[in-house]
Amino acid sequence: MKRIITITLLFWVAANVYAQKQPAIIPTSDHRTIEYDASYALVIGNGNYEHFNRLKGVHADVIAVKQALEKYHGFTVILKENLTKANMDNAIREFIRKYGNSTENRLLFYFAGHGKTLTNKTTNDVRGYIVPVDAKMPKSHNDFKFIDKAVSMGQIKEEIRNITSKHVLFIFDACFSGSIFADIRGDIDIPDGILYSFNNTARQIITSGTGDETVPDDGKFRRHFVDAITTHVADGYEDGYLTASELGIYLKNEAVTQYQHPQYKEDDKADQGDFIFVLPNRLRRERGTLKLISHMSGKLYIDNVDFEYLNNGITTYTLTTGNYTAQIFDNGQSLWQQNFTIEAGDTTTITAKPQKEPFEPEMVSIKGGTFQMGSNNYDDEKPIHSVTVKDFYMSKYEVTNEEFIYFLNDINCSGSGSYNGKELIDMDDSDCAIGYKDGRFYFKGSSCAGNKRCPVIEVTWYGANEYCKWLSNKTGKNYVLPTEAEWEYAAGGGSTHQKWAGTNSENSLGNYAWYWKNSGKKTHPVGSKRPNSLGLYDMSGNVYEWCSDWYKSDYYQNSPSDNPKGASNGSIRVVRGGSWLNFATNCRVAIRGDDFPAYSNYFIGLRAALR
Repeated sequence: MKRIITITLLFWVAANVYAQKQPAIIPTSDHRTIEYDASYALVIGNGNYEHFNRLKGVHADVIAVKQALEKYHGFTVILKENLTKANMDNAIREFIRKYGNSTENRLLFYFAGHGKTLTNKTTNDVRGYIVPVDAKMPKSHNDFKFIDKAVSMGQIKEEIRNITSKHVLFIFDACFSGSIFADIRGDIDIPDGILYSFNNTARQIITSGTGDETVPDDGKFRRHFVDAITTHVADGYEDGYLTASELGIYLKNEAVTQYQHPQYKEDDKADQGDFIFVLPNRLRRERGTLKLISHMSGKLYIDNVDFEYLNNGITTYTLTTGNYTAQIFDNGQSLWQQNFTIEAGDTTTITAKPQKEPFEPEMVSIKGGTFQMGSNNYDDEKPIHSVTVKDFYMSKYEVTNEEFIYFLNDINCSGSGSYNGKELIDMDDSDCAIGYKDGRFYFKGSSCAGNKRCPVIEVTWYGANEYCKWLSNKTGKNYVLPTEAEWEYAAGGGSTHQKWAGTNSENSLGNYAWYWKNSGKKTHPVGSKRPNSLGLYDMSGNVYEWCSDWYKSDYYQNSPSDNPKGASNGSIRVVRGGSWLNFATNCRVAIRGDDFPAYSNYFIGLRAALR
């Protein structure tokens, strides 16, 4: 949260949208025209404070406002940043003296920085201040060390009332900015009507919050302000003109959050006029709505324009028709990107979702089909029979030590490796590559696993199954251990079905698998060998992989042909694929292994499926 007063004192006198030095001609409701000489803006941004928290967003705010005023409304903009009390007083005074003497000029003063409200608890007197970079944090309502270094809203109000120019609009995007209303008589309700009187004076005020609100330093109010003056999103009458009254209504409705409630006010000594922004003709285009459903957090950019920081949720934006690119960044890294088109009067819905969470395994889409399951090598592999499986996803790699450590820490597993009464991993075995210290699991390595990217070992079936349940809960997806049929179908390359994962020749098995002949009696980092034809690595060798099925040696005798899920009950579970410890024959895709669900060893790991 920022204790910021991003004060946009829009000193308006006439509108010039064509060129900075040419008069702006605005038609009135009775078809007369009024010409204004020129448009000037003083934009001040204070972010590098000496005694208050620094405000990182201020620089971007003032640059965006400057560019919008110059490009779309023909202002001559004087930009000042990080001013001390003396420099701020001087900048404001020079600006008003130089440009405020002509009735037919329009002036704009925008301040972004810290703001502060002081309340006398005895008299309930409320005073608002904008804060130069050298002001100290006040310790009381009458701390003159602060007051002497701050710029009071009363001081600014009197300066503005000395301006000859007819129209003055103040916009305060800031913490406690609503305190300026304490210096101006009357209520703060938005007027019902839209005034088009150019012949009378106007002093209008818009703040980003009330006098006691701390406004976030996220640039939201500034973005809505810039959108309002550069597009027609706030043009309530859709006539190509934006009045300060329309602007106040728009900001009050659109920039509101749980932290800020924008306010609008007219000085009752000068409330007969109304400022007008003439919206460029090229911006009078059809509009549509973007509905963005976000399942991630990060900074949203649309066509490289910084919109806002997003969290999970649904946000809508009004945009002119055309083609756009939306991106979400976090710490400078692009997390998501999508092109979209806005059609007139329509709502375009897009969903921002990361390809995968940092802890998610990389999945490979497996197109379902029919294959010949089993072999004639061992009795429990017989008979060879036709099996059909549905589409599913299979983890590209075996689950690594690094991924399993993340899981164990996230569920607050006990240091012994037990969770909810079940042992997930045998922490006592010297071959286990995962250690536990100071309340956290970490990679310690072992003779069987010298790299955190090696497949996790010493995992029980309970541990493998709990890992998949955790993934499902974290992502909202349906992660599971693969069935024995899904596993064999994917390992063999689908319907073509090879003998080993990636090859039918034992002579080339070493290109695809870590097994007894080449492993050096240890696991190896996943993905070190070639993948099979479906893009899956280590389906043969490296480590056995738990499946979801109960194991029965005669299951194939009466196995269903469509999506078999194994025996309905049993005492041991299926493992598949062979390991670094096994000969080639035991790394065949058809061979069936089995172990008790509480069993673990240095050659058993896991791989997840997704349905």
